[in-house]
Amino acid sequence: MQKINELVQASKSSATNDLQKYTQRYSLTKKNDHFELSAYNDELTPQGLIKAVKRVKQSFPSLHDGFHEIFAERIKEKGFTDRQLIDAVNHVIDNCEYPTPTIAKFLSFDSRIKLLNYEQYLKRNDEMHGQASKFYKSIAVPGYEKPFWSHENDIQKFNLTLWKERNQTR
Repeated sequence: MQKINELVQASKSSATNDLQKYTQRYSLTKKNDHFELSAYNDELTPQGLIKAVKRVKQSFPSLHDGFHEIFAERIKEKGFTDRQLIDAVNHVIDNCEYPTPTIAKFLSFDSRIKLLNYEQYLKRNDEMHGQASKFYKSIAVPGYEKPFWSHENDIQKFNLTLWKERNQTR
């Protein structure tokens, strides 16, 4: 636990650099038939990291302290955010084959939002016989001048900004 507190103190002492380093930007990647956007764009805070380590300790009491120290280091190095870390810990708690999780089980967790560009949206609309607009809406992705389309469920779940509302949030 002392090592984790040292990591947290180091985070506090260089808050500006850490904020830049550990803030996950909107990460847009291209897949075969769509784009994917990371669902997490918040930051990793010392409080969030401490809370997550505490939950892991409570859920898996047989893990040695070295596990928690390496876990905290890897979470920071991988650029996790508070929300992503909470979701990852919950996912491992809910799905781990007890009694022992691995650090990789936590690190591999991510939630990505499927997006379509205009051409892909038109193709999906053809596949849906002109009904895509009932389920897909145009959204704004920071750093991109053109809209993407996302399913309305993802827009609500991840609080995405609609394209038509983008100027109101600038």
